[in-house]
Amino acid sequence: MENLPHLVATVAGDVWTTIVHNWPYLLLSVVIASVVQVFLNQDRLASWLRRRTWVAVLGAVALGALTPFCSCGTTAVVLGALASSVPWAPIVAFMASSPLTSPEEYVMSVGLFGPAFATTFFVAAIVVGLLGGAAAWWLEGHGYLNGQSRMSVPTATTQAGAGTVDWLRDAIAPGMTVPDFITQGLAAEAASTGLFFLPYLTGERSPWWNPHASGVMAGLRRHHGRAEMTRAALEGVAFGLALCMEPLVMPDEPVDIVGGGAASDGWLQLFADVWERPVRRRANTSGVTSLGVAITGLVGLGHLDFASAPSLSVTDFEAEPSARASEYREHRQRFVAAYIAAAPWFEGEAR
Repeated sequence: MENLPHLVATVAGDVWTTIVHNWPYLLLSVVIASVVQVFLNQDRLASWLRRRTWVAVLGAVALGALTPFCSCGTTAVVLGALASSVPWAPIVAFMASSPLTSPEEYVMSVGLFGPAFATTFFVAAIVVGLLGGAAAWWLEGHGYLNGQSRMSVPTATTQAGAGTVDWLRDAIAPGMTVPDFITQGLAAEAASTGLFFLPYLTGERSPWWNPHASGVMAGLRRHHGRAEMTRAALEGVAFGLALCMEPLVMPDEPVDIVGGGAASDGWLQLFADVWERPVRRRANTSGVTSLGVAITGLVGLGHLDFASAPSLSVTDFEAEPSARASEYREHRQRFVAAYIAAAPWFEGEAR
């Protein structure tokens, strides 16, 4: 105990010395993390990174190896990434490579140990980052990182679903049943004829987060009738959900769907084509919110794990993307362009 005051003083002095020498880099890392959080669209960034995983990993390793971030600075950037929906691979790649090396460390190692050792250590740090990114990419792709703790839970919420179709049916075909209304719409064409519907009747959350957005029928012409407008609404809901899904779902990963709209096999096929992935309908399409709450509670009590949750229900229909999937990829871009063009008008209406 006699040496305790001296030990505390020594540790405090070392910590202060570290802060004095590294505070510019620590501050810079905090600023970078803050800028990413505030000024970049997290969903768009995550979607871009998922489509270009290896580019993201290489960029993360280069950022880690070529910037003078210390462990504290690395932590700030990593925590900022964990608070978003950025995929695991670039996070782990940066986290593994950044504390190991930097240009400053390389120059110092050359002076202390010689260029051979310094170069070997520098290259080894890069390899460690690449291996870490590759491992995280494989683990996430195979579902082993599902449910792992992040600073936030990636979700996407939309205002536009089957209720949009109900509204349109009530407006233009009040005497028709919803299944017949959907079937009539699926027999027509919309996007391929230049007709698009922005289904934002009550504003929109993901991915736009714009309470002023409204419904828009774009490209409407005299040869378009009720069936074409119905098809545009069905496609508009699918396009909107596709944008929500981009940063959250791995490429080609199947999507399970529930709810009233899931009753239509034809609409599920449209979803599969627009989303470019298999779409599966769960047999219990109603009451699933309560089931999800129950599963979450059981997981919290330690009686169940999320990995086994899918076994509590079965799928009774699956739609695979058809040859029209590539066509819908182009239509989705026009759907986005329609929203971007209308966004200033939405803001003007709000004023």
